[in-house]
Amino acid sequence: MLMESRQPNTYYIKRFMRYLRPHIGRELLLLLMMLIVSACSLATPYILKIIIDDVFPKGNYSQLISVLFTLVIIYLIRIICSLFTDFLYARISQQVIAAIRADVLNTILARPILFFREVKPGDLLFTIMNDVQNIQLTVSSFVLTFTSDLLTVIGIMIMLAILNLKLTVISLLILPAVIFSIRKFTPHLQSNFRNIQEIQELLNNFVLEKIKNIRVVRSYNATKFEQDNLFKLQQQDIAANTRNTVLSSLNTNITVFLIAIGPVIVLMYGGKVVFEGALTIGSLIAFIQYLNRLYAPSMNIMNSYNKFAKALISMERVSKYLPDDFPERCGTIQTPDFQNITFRNVSFAINDSQILHHINLRFERGTIYGIIGPSGSGKSTISSLLCDFIRPTTGEILLDEEVPMSYLSDWQNSLGLIEKENQLFSIPIFENIRYGSFNASEPEVLKAATDASLMEFVENLPDGLNTSINESAASLSDGQKQRIAIARAFLKKAKVIIFDEATASLDIKLEQQIISSLRKNHRDAIIIIITHRLQSLRHMDYVYNIENGFVVQEGTPDAFITNGWPHHYNTGQ
Repeated sequence: MLMESRQPNTYYIKRFMRYLRPHIGRELLLLLMMLIVSACSLATPYILKIIIDDVFPKGNYSQLISVLFTLVIIYLIRIICSLFTDFLYARISQQVIAAIRADVLNTILARPILFFREVKPGDLLFTIMNDVQNIQLTVSSFVLTFTSDLLTVIGIMIMLAILNLKLTVISLLILPAVIFSIRKFTPHLQSNFRNIQEIQELLNNFVLEKIKNIRVVRSYNATKFEQDNLFKLQQQDIAANTRNTVLSSLNTNITVFLIAIGPVIVLMYGGKVVFEGALTIGSLIAFIQYLNRLYAPSMNIMNSYNKFAKALISMERVSKYLPDDFPERCGTIQTPDFQNITFRNVSFAINDSQILHHINLRFERGTIYGIIGPSGSGKSTISSLLCDFIRPTTGEILLDEEVPMSYLSDWQNSLGLIEKENQLFSIPIFENIRYGSFNASEPEVLKAATDASLMEFVENLPDGLNTSINESAASLSDGQKQRIAIARAFLKKAKVIIFDEATASLDIKLEQQIISSLRKNHRDAIIIIITHRLQSLRHMDYVYNIENGFVVQEGTPDAFITNGWPHHYNTGQ
């Protein structure tokens, strides 16, 4: 289950700051570069003060040139350090975001299969792309940029204090009002951002779902209906983003106004001090220039705070998919050579729904098994249990009646699974067949394709096995796509091969050819065929009939068939 309770903000901050640790050396170098850039940016106003107060009244032209030459050198140092800072920042930030995405994706791929029933693909996509991007702004951009701006602000405050301490204190009188404004707006911005993220998820899921079910949308003439639904979602998105813009604009402009009052107050008091002869004109000009330079980094700090508040929401969402949020399921021993698999009093339930009830099954190597039964009877649940996608609620699954399947660390290496839905990737047919058997040679791939009766149509494709699925998928039938998946399982030379209604898209003759190929080339494997096709039973060695989660009948095909049909399908079906 997904983590529902909210943790303190410090929990999320500590959790994601760990992604900066591998880059600590470069971050310290980056900090040094930022210090140099900040120091260089403070030079101009003070040098201007020197020129006005010292060079013009008491110096000469050569002194002016020397001072200006020094200023140019400072500018060059600042530019070089800024370029290096930008380069380091880009490298660190992109490596951070890549590490977070990799962790999130790896964790999602390792989740129990039931997890994918609870989460929509659009939610996962949005989290991996958008939420991680927001976190990247916090982990790298916020930390580094905020540090740079903070150093600049501290440096400016020091220079202001050097020029005139009393004037500095007066200019800071506006600071409490600025802090109050930011604190008032932040909760509203954070709440609205959470709403925007949820609406964006709904839009993602909406688009993915409609593309997936495009044939239903078109065949039921529901295009206008879906356009209206999309319009409603977009109106919600527009309203939420408009509110966010208004809140952000109010926050920014109120702060801008408050900060802009600072120079006015300084001129009022500083002008009086200049007239009294207690402050030079150069010092007042330098003071105002420093005060104006205080505006940009102060605004950046304010905006960084708002971004940080938003990123905390993304941290909370992404944390649900990071490694230490769910128990490790991997076993501790390697799969031994085994002769049989036994289900001993196995039950399985999801929440309050009982799917399997204390079933006992046995599968022997070198035997082809059939599993039949009405839809929803628990057949595919048995397949998922065999694949260790899910674990029994009670009972156990044993190899050779001794080794629990849950103890195995590499059980999936023994499996070849072919399901009803076409599960192909946007890569060439050759690579689709070799998926999971990445080191297989070309002759081995060709043999698997031949055994799956695949070559008869592949040879007619322009590039043969090198034809890319994303280019030819529209022209391939469901049966042809299914044969690619079957060839993939054949190539793996698995000890357990499961057809979960995978032959439904094949004609009877082709199905018989594939079963014959199984007997010839995989005679030492456990073959399990889950099917609704009654004619297929004749080619199996042993059959289990599942109804409402119970094994209601088992035996050889002859024991099932009366007048050519199984008893189950003769009674009311």
